[in-house]
This record gives sequence, structure tokens and C-alpha cells, in this order.
Amino acid sequence: MDWRHRAECLNHDPELFFPIGNTGPAITQIQEA
Repeated sequence: MDWRHRAECLNHDPELFFPIGNTGPAITQIQEA
């Protein structure tokens, strides 16, 4: 088992960490990140 199986972000939406764009839903994702 490597670190990826123990990652804190494993069960989170990847777009929260890597938002696509800078308008609409991406603004909310950027603020949450």
C-alpha cells in the first residue's frame, strides 16, 4: 500500500483541488478550496 490509499483527499471531489475555469461553479470550488 502506498500513500495514495491513505490520502486525506481520496474521497473528495478532485475539481475542488483543481477547479476548471474561473466563473460559475468554479468560483464556489475555489472558495471551498
